Amino acid sequence: MKDMGTDYYNRPDWFKCLLLQRKYLVKYGGAIYGESSYRCLEKHFLSSPEYSLIDIINRIRGSKQSLKLLWLKLLEVNLFETATQFEIPIYFIEGRYDYNAPSLIASKYYESIKAPTKELIWFENSAHFPQWEEPKKFHSVLKEKIIKETYA
Repeated sequence: MKDMGTDYYNRPDWFKCLLLQRKYLVKYGGAIYGESSYRCLEKHFLSSPEYSLIDIINRIRGSKQSLKLLWLKLLEVNLFETATQFEIPIYFIEGRYDYNAPSLIASKYYESIKAPTKELIWFENSAHFPQWEEPKKFHSVLKEKIIKETYA
């Protein structure tokens, strides 16, 4: 990790470096709270009636393809400069231990925005995937906050 530096995205092998960085992010719990791999998510996909085996394979391929095609463009986006005023309610659902989309940065961004209604909802036992890490709370938030207020 030290050898690739913090500006690895300027290197010709940037994608290889990104995958290495993501590997360690997962290994040390920055993607799934208290877990060191994505294996614990497999049950959600395998037991879901919405996903076939080919859908699961394509989801993995799609994630990798999205990283490869969109990552460098994503690095150019600065929401603090381009998206701070909203005319709709804004809800942030954040895992406290998320280091994919770091919770500290998400919190700072939340503080910088203006909206008619805004709320930051913390999931204290989650990282990047509160929908699977704390599914009961996640569904409750969707029903009580978002669906109820959207259709009120």
